[in-house]
Amino acid sequence: MAVPAGYVTPQMAGGAIPASAMGGPLAGGHSAGGSIVDEACSFCDGSGCENCQGNRVGFWHKYGPLGDGSCCIPRWFDFHVEGMYLSREDDLRQIGFSSDGIAGGGPPTLVLSTDNFDFDEEFGLRATFWFLVGVGTNLEVSYFGAWGWESSAEFVDPGNGIFSALSEFGNVPVGGYEETDEAARHFIEYSSRMNNIEANVRTRAISPSCRFQWSTLYGVRYFKLGENFQYTTMAVAHDDPLTPLVVDPLERGPGEMDYAIAVQNDMVGFQIGGDGWLCVVPGFSIGAEAKVGVYGNSAEQNTNIFCTSCGYTFEREADSEVAGLGEANAMAVLRLTPQLTLRAGYQILYVTNVGLAPAQFNATAPEAFGPPPGNPRTPFINLDGAVTYVGGTAGIEWTW
Repeated sequence: MAVPAGYVTPQMAGGAIPASAMGGPLAGGHSAGGSIVDEACSFCDGSGCENCQGNRVGFWHKYGPLGDGSCCIPRWFDFHVEGMYLSREDDLRQIGFSSDGIAGGGPPTLVLSTDNFDFDEEFGLRATFWFLVGVGTNLEVSYFGAWGWESSAEFVDPGNGIFSALSEFGNVPVGGYEETDEAARHFIEYSSRMNNIEANVRTRAISPSCRFQWSTLYGVRYFKLGENFQYTTMAVAHDDPLTPLVVDPLERGPGEMDYAIAVQNDMVGFQIGGDGWLCVVPGFSIGAEAKVGVYGNSAEQNTNIFCTSCGYTFEREADSEVAGLGEANAMAVLRLTPQLTLRAGYQILYVTNVGLAPAQFNATAPEAFGPPPGNPRTPFINLDGAVTYVGGTAGIEWTW
């Protein structure tokens, strides 16, 4: 692999270029001033010729990924792509949606709440391009996104005993609303997706022994978090059990409600960070990277409520908030050829001060639901949420 144009390696700067870097063997070679082997070992700062300068023997020499001097080659690639397999966790407080029976004067017996949501790991994709812009400095443009997390739950009661938070679980009005209470089925669904684009300027450095490399970076990042929440209720025609016993009890239902919330978080900001790498043996390195930044989050939530007897209710709220984002990665790379490198790692991404869809649920019933009017319904947007993404990554790096 050729050293990228514009890089100055420690050998070039110091004037002592090991024989391996010039194409000659280390063993058996001598210079006028002494053994080239001795000079190379001294240059390696005691790390060992077999590890640092590529004079390898045994299994690794026969089956290792790359030959002479690879520890001293600056870490470089033109393009990398990898798959991500991430879990998603949030700090969403418990929000109750449905109870089994009327709450009465005590806490409701919740059967549907935010505790029912449990996201599985999902796949995503990351791609990065590097462009050399100066001595030891490159511009990197990166994208990653996940294909989305989904979770849902339902509760079914053939006895029509499900009540909604919109009626304070059957208390206001007594027995609740026709569309949401004394229901046979309630259903909740939560989905989330994220996309990230960033551009960073990275400056690299190499230790005199070539065993360590590191970099610092600064740049801009755009992070987009989209969320959806849906709450559906269905009541079938039945005799109202709350009606005093008469010859012909009051008939109640059918009725349905669909309560949908869509939230969009658009975060733009500045970040700093860096990475560090240890060359274990030529062609195999391990490293870690961290980035942190401050962002402006421009968020919007839209609520659509439909019920069979009251038609549509639409609400829109928007706000801005200072948000934070931090990312950390642990990685290992194995160079197979001068052009192809395998990489694998573990990623943690933490985002704070964002709007999560269930947190926008307003338990006050719209006026269109009918009497009693109860408390006035005031639309709002909540940006107190935080999300953590954790999981493994694997892919390739390519140099041309």
